[in-house]
Amino acid sequence: MNYKSEEYIKQYNEELGKDSHWEIQQCNDEEHEGFFAIYHMNTHPSDPGKAVLIGYISIATPVETLIGFESLCHDYYNCGQMVGIKSHVNFLLGHQNALFAGEDGDMDVE
Repeated sequence: MNYKSEEYIKQYNEELGKDSHWEIQQCNDEEHEGFFAIYHMNTHPSDPGKAVLIGYISIATPVETLIGFESLCHDYYNCGQMVGIKSHVNFLLGHQNALFAGEDGDMDVE
């Protein structure tokens, strides 16, 4: 299999595109010889289709493996967002209680 062929990369990206917003490109620099560059195709409406470099992966990596990585990364990203949202809500709730509590920490209700 010629990993550097245009046809191989096209087929790889077609398969990858069915399950992810990622795309690979052949690296042309000496530092990353033998690797594909992985890009996330931006899905934000303000800049659709913009490629954002994620990293590099060996050219011998099967497409199924990269699809699995994308799924794992997506789940990890969502988990981080939920942790951030929960932290923000807890922060706001803590400050809300401070707004209505007296200096002794008790609620001042008249």
